[in-house]
Amino acid sequence: MLTDQLKIRRRIWVCDSPWPEILFLLDFSFLILVFLMTWQYEHLLIFGVGLLGGSVALAAKQRGLVRTVSGFDHRSEVLQAAQKLGIIDDVIAPRELRTALQHSNIGQNTPALAIFCVPVHLIPEQVQFLSQRCPPDVFPMLNMTDVGSTKRNIDATVTDTRFLGSHPIAGSEKSGCSHADSRLFENRLVILTPRSETPTDLRLRLHTFWQGLGARTQEMPASEHDAVLAVTSHLPHLISVALNALPCQAERMCAGTGFESITRLAAGHPDLWAAILHENADNVLAALARFQGHLSDITQLLKNQDCDALRQILSEQSINM
Repeated sequence: MLTDQLKIRRRIWVCDSPWPEILFLLDFSFLILVFLMTWQYEHLLIFGVGLLGGSVALAAKQRGLVRTVSGFDHRSEVLQAAQKLGIIDDVIAPRELRTALQHSNIGQNTPALAIFCVPVHLIPEQVQFLSQRCPPDVFPMLNMTDVGSTKRNIDATVTDTRFLGSHPIAGSEKSGCSHADSRLFENRLVILTPRSETPTDLRLRLHTFWQGLGARTQEMPASEHDAVLAVTSHLPHLISVALNALPCQAERMCAGTGFESITRLAAGHPDLWAAILHENADNVLAALARFQGHLSDITQLLKNQDCDALRQILSEQSINM
């Protein structure tokens, strides 16, 4: 396709055009764009090759944003499955990490991106692990990010300025690399949580990377991120869990698609969600209090048999979608 584009431009150059200089500049800009869109990162390192990590790897490879992908996971069977599915190209043992990267000049003379797709409470120690083995004076072109659902603890713990937190608002109640989807991030929001010391070029690179996967991006302070996500993500998960625990077996047999839709989230991985809720407990408690206030209002309307006020609430929220 690139060859055809250049042939078209050569034909334009030889025609009688009153603006040959403009055409040349346009063609030069086209070549710069192609260069920037090709292999934004030479190498991608995925720590935790599950649903999100596998989806990032597949999307980046299929869209030509990286050349090779290496996987890290404490479960060897996961890495074997990911290689078999074509999600990762190779596996690097943690003890061989620095040697392997130095041998390939990855993160030294060529840009590399490490993405931590592990439970949120493990992210700081894994970032520290990589930072110690790949210090910035030796690996200046190594960038790091994550996909964690909470940010304050990471923001307070991680000091390496090569790290910039990311949170793709995408996922599924399913887990594991067998469910990886290269289209998972299309038209989804990714929130970046830079700090004052975050280099501008790192911010630009990560915006470009996630947008290259089809996502929309915006920036937000870590504290604001956690407060917002407590309402829009963490509280809904708890509501789903609580509602799923409500019916007895006889009642559950009568459940329809509405009940299934609301309780679908309860199938999320319990270890991942326990860590998220623990790290963001204060914000989740605040969101729960707000939610309980709404439930109390509705409860009172039902007790008072105030059908008009109840209809008003239902009408307002049916529009506010």
